[in-house]
Amino acid sequence: MCAGTTVFSPLIHCDVVSTMRTAVVGVGGLGHLAVQFLAKLGCEVTAISSTHSKDEEARQLGASRFIATKNSDELQRAARSFDFILVTVPADLPWRDYLGALRPEGTLCLVGIPESDLKVPPFDIVLLRGASSAEERARQATPHACCTLRRSMA
Repeated sequence: MCAGTTVFSPLIHCDVVSTMRTAVVGVGGLGHLAVQFLAKLGCEVTAISSTHSKDEEARQLGASRFIATKNSDELQRAARSFDFILVTVPADLPWRDYLGALRPEGTLCLVGIPESDLKVPPFDIVLLRGASSAEERARQATPHACCTLRRSMA
């Protein structure tokens, strides 16, 4: 039950709905449940793992897409693709790439706690609003305009 609550609670707290394009980072215990929950909610689900070894398994759980990150630019090619990314792995990741994979107003939610502090240039968060020019970025750089980085209570 604890694993289910760990991944389901953020879906509720972050207002995940069926029309969202979502991603789950890590196709292990928590990731298995997250992929299934998101698929049952009707979301488009992309599973993200370091290699393609869990591709078929993730698709059987309900993922419609799969991204392998090791020695690959697949994550970078998915720039601005996701409304919600749930990170289930306790690892230091290329956070800048994951923020870049979010659509404007997207949410990056961590239930796997990384070993190190998150290090992201603040301007990368402001860019998540979708601004394409310096003038537009300056206009949108307000506290309510930034990407939401939420901490799960689970």
